[in-house]
Amino acid sequence: MVRWLSSEGDKLSLEFNTLAIELGIDTKGMGLKDLIKGVHRALNEIPKYLLIFDNADNADLIKEYLPPQNKVGQHLIITSRNQQWSNCTVLDTFSEEECLQYIGNKIKDTDTHYAKELAKSVGYLPLALSQAVAYIQQEGTSIASYLENYKSKGVESLAGE
Repeated sequence: MVRWLSSEGDKLSLEFNTLAIELGIDTKGMGLKDLIKGVHRALNEIPKYLLIFDNADNADLIKEYLPPQNKVGQHLIITSRNQQWSNCTVLDTFSEEECLQYIGNKIKDTDTHYAKELAKSVGYLPLALSQAVAYIQQEGTSIASYLENYKSKGVESLAGE
């Protein structure tokens, strides 16, 4: 299982509630601490998972959500723009050329103009670019169509289509 969790501001509690429901946990009347413990118990039963805590503001805000790492195959990635974290690896954005190469490797017959626009629209961020490209591939849409939807509806509406 791979699960992306938006971790900016107060979004993480909503993300965990959604994850709990996906894991089959009855969340009715459950407080946040019990919800988190329930998710941790359910995750412990999954042999392999990757949780991506995306855009976490600081460690203190997500600490209680981090499941104990008890087994091989259970992994976490925490992304943040905050470079004050301890024990972190700083990853830079892609260059425009790297974006074009990535897009070209994933989507055949790529129009360079739209590929550049896509790269710019996601801020040259590798994870955001890979998600956009995966969406384009999964939906069988063009980069131009994706960009049109992205500009008019925003990223949240694309995720729900």
